[in-house]
Amino acid sequence: MTQPQAFALAILIGLMVAFIWGRLRYDLIAVLALLAAIFTGIVPHKAAFSGFGDDIVIIVASAFVLSAAIERSGVIGHSSIASHLA
Repeated sequence: MTQPQAFALAILIGLMVAFIWGRLRYDLIAVLALLAAIFTGIVPHKAAFSGFGDDIVIIVASAFVLSAAIERSGVIGHSSIASHLA
């Protein structure tokens, strides 16, 4: 096993342990794993964040923000359709 393979395996095992442990948020675990992959040289630093500029990532992130805002505003809970379904 080469050194980059060992680093990648260690990062994956660390990810699984952190996910199962459940004490940290999932997004924080993912960012920490990406940073670990950058610092160990598995992922080139110029390519590490290039996927975040993709259109679909921005669309999905916007949908999450919009849905959270609608949920927190209470619009869904006060609508007539939601009250009939509940």
